[in-house]
Amino acid sequence: MKSLPFLISFLFVLSACSLFDLREPEEPEEREGWEYPDEPHIVLDNLRNSYITYNIGNYLECFDSSRFVFNADEDLLNGPRGYLYENWDFEKEKERTSALFNSLDLGALYPILLNLSIENADTFVDSVNFYVDYGLTVNISGGRTVEASGKSLFYLKKDPTGLWHIIRWDDFKTDTSALSWAEVKAGDY
Repeated sequence: MKSLPFLISFLFVLSACSLFDLREPEEPEEREGWEYPDEPHIVLDNLRNSYITYNIGNYLECFDSSRFVFNADEDLLNGPRGYLYENWDFEKEKERTSALFNSLDLGALYPILLNLSIENADTFVDSVNFYVDYGLTVNISGGRTVEASGKSLFYLKKDPTGLWHIIRWDDFKTDTSALSWAEVKAGDY
């Protein structure tokens, strides 16, 4: 019984401290050039920003890792180096874009310039298809500049949490004498 007053005192002191108080939830982590994609157009903004800042983590957040597929232009798939563009899923996107970012000339004023212009959009309840014109300039280490232009079709889907991700990306050459984004990502230049 001698321990009962001690136990009551201990419980009183324990309840007086804030050990069991609920804490305020923390704000989501701020990431440079990144917005939570609760609207579909934000995904393209995030994609562009992560490209020009060569932030592979932010870039990969733009995609649904379990369903993503990239399709290069038919002429590339059927060309002599078509194997570069086959079975392009999330893992291949990660591998090829990481390699591209690692090859950049970081001493250049702008290692990457990317312009995206939404030409058209098909909007549905939980998906959006963006038709986009692009222009891409990449400064590769060793002093080489690679330029690409073309059109892409991005298929976006809303996940159960309300965030949007790219599930499919189709790339099209619009000028046979110009490189496409697919060729830049594949290192096929």
